[in-house]
Amino acid sequence: MWPREREEFEPHRTLTVPCVGRYKAFVRRATAATDDEDAALLWHSRASSLAIVVAGLVAAIWVSDINTVWSWLTMSLGGGMIGSYFLRWYWWRLTGYGYTAGLLGGALSGVYFRVSGSLPEAATFACTAASGVVVAVAVTMCCDAPEPSSLLEFYGRTRPPGAWGPVRQLTGEICRALIRHTQSTIFIYFVT
Repeated sequence: MWPREREEFEPHRTLTVPCVGRYKAFVRRATAATDDEDAALLWHSRASSLAIVVAGLVAAIWVSDINTVWSWLTMSLGGGMIGSYFLRWYWWRLTGYGYTAGLLGGALSGVYFRVSGSLPEAATFACTAASGVVVAVAVTMCCDAPEPSSLLEFYGRTRPPGAWGPVRQLTGEICRALIRHTQSTIFIYFVT
């Protein structure tokens, strides 16, 4: 499909569709750059599409209506993943391993509570969110803290809210944060 002399331009093409680019890079790494890479990519694409269709057909056997699927996706799986999403912005200590484990732990607990059917939807949401947070915190505490240089770079670029005090101290922005907090407190006091 792509001639050999145009290979240096391929990364620019894959940046336009990030998911496809990442999948393609993963498959290329897995196939170890053989001569028929395009045939291997085509085979992987067809196999993954077939796997998704088969998984959907198998799941359709147990589903009575679309509302069941929608409530499971939003309340069970969504509840399990929201804790990790929240922690990644509000806690400086969260690592990639903790984030991933929290997502998987919350998703697996969502599947468990849905299959067991032991809780109503609101309780399922709370339990899966709590289990995702517990798993994320436990795995994060078992790992080393992130590198200060990467934390400083991230903090300088995004200025996230939450428990970023140790990183904020490294940047010397304690006074600015205190001033912002005082201003918002005064604003809330006078508005209410």
